[in-house]
Amino acid sequence: MAAHLIHEFLDAGYNVRGTLRSTSSIPKIQAAQGDLSSRLTFAIIPDISAPGAFDEAAKGVSGIIHSASPFIIAPKDNESELLQPAIRGTVNVLEAAAKVPDLSRVVITSSFAAILDMSKGYRPGYIYTEKDWNPATYAEAVCILSGFLYHNFNVS
Repeated sequence: MAAHLIHEFLDAGYNVRGTLRSTSSIPKIQAAQGDLSSRLTFAIIPDISAPGAFDEAAKGVSGIIHSASPFIIAPKDNESELLQPAIRGTVNVLEAAAKVPDLSRVVITSSFAAILDMSKGYRPGYIYTEKDWNPATYAEAVCILSGFLYHNFNVS
């Protein structure tokens, strides 16, 4: 998803600062953007859940799009490896945004998990809309996530 967002913003004439966990992906991302990559810079953030993780990356930007969280197919502990990093990462983005005086917009995207109501089971053919929302509590999410990963990725 981020690659599409980057391209759309570069194509519209914006300068883009992307965040990555390491430098290893930079050449591939630059190559995918071709000539537009001259307006693309990167900030390396190894751990989005670390306090102040996005502070430097957010300095001087006019908008922020937070579109990714760590994801592990077979986590040993859903709460510590998936839920907490996602929550802390999003909070860190918002805290960094609050420190940028000329920031005009913050957009936070989510995953299908935000609208999937596992109590209704799998609904082939169902069309999800903005009215759908995952009603799971935090405690339920820890357990539901385990079942979702197991059933969808055959992880044991």
